[in-house]
Amino acid sequence: MRRPFFLKVIGGILPVLFSCSDSPPAVDFVEASLVVEFPERSAPQTQRLCLFLRTESDPRRAEAIVVRSPAAFQEFPLEWRVESPKSVEMQGMDFSVSALLSPPPGSPVPRGGYAVTYEDSAGNDVEAEFSVEYEDSLISAGAGDFPGILGKAEERLALYDADGRMVFLGKPSKNWKADSDIRKERKDAVFKRYVYYTEEQKIVCLMPVERLSEE
Repeated sequence: MRRPFFLKVIGGILPVLFSCSDSPPAVDFVEASLVVEFPERSAPQTQRLCLFLRTESDPRRAEAIVVRSPAAFQEFPLEWRVESPKSVEMQGMDFSVSALLSPPPGSPVPRGGYAVTYEDSAGNDVEAEFSVEYEDSLISAGAGDFPGILGKAEERLALYDADGRMVFLGKPSKNWKADSDIRKERKDAVFKRYVYYTEEQKIVCLMPVERLSEE
């Protein structure tokens, strides 16, 4: 069973280590999530693309990954090159190479099929494909449209202390009817952020970070 996207991103970030193995690279699968984020409730959304490559070869050998936008955008092609991508521990020694990609400011992440090239430290490379799909209505949606616009969606709550360190991430307790209830159980919590995501985390929405009410 795959972990939710935000657990994969927030937890288990490991440094990229050197490995001298010369076995050819291989990509088991590519998993992409469209990340929609609202810095404030009245602010327009920003979009990013979170990409995970599960490699059959040792991902600590990763030199770079190159991601190219759909063919429909080739007149103005988008290309991201990520040097020394991070490795994320998913299950024991099962690693995946990850990257967080941003389109030009004010632009959505293009829909359609993408090509990704994985390059290792021995000069080998291998290509894979993935796609990004979402409804037109998502592009113009505001913070107030979530989570309803996603249809069936899961909810998670992140809590942060006064310095912005995350102290909790999970399903909100049934006892948390108000911010005061959260404060009673999580005395270190000062800020909160709701996270909504669709099946297999194809779309993830990060709501604005808000201060917990003192009342």
